[in-house]
Amino acid sequence: MSNQIINELELYLINLLKLFAIALIFFNGNLFCQFVSMKKLNRNIDYFQSLNAAFAGIMLGYGFSLIRITDLLSEIVLFSGLFLSGITVLSMLSGLLNLLIKRDGSRIKNSFFILSGLFNTDNKDSSSLNIPLLLSRFTWELPQTLLGYFFVQWINSIGRVGEVQFLAGSTFCLSYRNSSRRQGVSISNFIYVCLLRREVKFEKDPLLLHEYGHHLQSRKWGLFYLFVIGIPSLISAIRAKPLPGGITTHDLQWYEMQANRYAADYLQESFQADWTPFEPPFNSFPRRKPRHLLEK
Repeated sequence: MSNQIINELELYLINLLKLFAIALIFFNGNLFCQFVSMKKLNRNIDYFQSLNAAFAGIMLGYGFSLIRITDLLSEIVLFSGLFLSGITVLSMLSGLLNLLIKRDGSRIKNSFFILSGLFNTDNKDSSSLNIPLLLSRFTWELPQTLLGYFFVQWINSIGRVGEVQFLAGSTFCLSYRNSSRRQGVSISNFIYVCLLRREVKFEKDPLLLHEYGHHLQSRKWGLFYLFVIGIPSLISAIRAKPLPGGITTHDLQWYEMQANRYAADYLQESFQADWTPFEPPFNSFPRRKPRHLLEK
């Protein structure tokens, strides 16, 4: 057997092992998310869902291997990997120190949960629908996925995450302290929310549903999400002014009302519940401009 054939065989085996490792990461990551959330959802673990996650990982690994990587792109990938690996290590080290000094293991637990959140899928969807969800997360939504992951790991490393919950395919990082008011930010499937108490009922909390609506926007807008919705929404929230009816100018931005409409559709489809109680004047999450403002 010639050296060329041996080299090609070795390369083939190395690539095969890489794909197997990726599949294993996706499978176990998804399985872990299901295990954590199964008691709250009163569901059994769906191993077929995790197998589909592994298949999505194989598709991603094989797809990326076919892409011709230029020197510039190679450097971007390298520094992105180092950047995210660094924030993961920082978050875990912070959690380890917190465990050793304060005997509190919540921070290091949260860092593992956030890492697993990269592979979280929606248990209400059929397993096959979770394949395009994961493919989108690591391609079409990749910029906000990386940014969202970095953001919540950083917030956790400074002790601002009380717990992590896997809800509807998203990773909710919840804070219960230093919260003068309820507020949230959604970047891809990573959602950080400040709450005033520990009662979390996803289908009955308009703030959680609204932030989930932004996650659904991320799936639709993809690479354009940060520029069309993410950054404008942040600026709008900072510059918000109060309006009659308990809402603000921020609440009436088209992307905020669109997030409410997406959340309302999900609420109706998944829980057979109506969004109307969350509309003004009862609450502050309008799907369209309220009538009392249209009349002015």
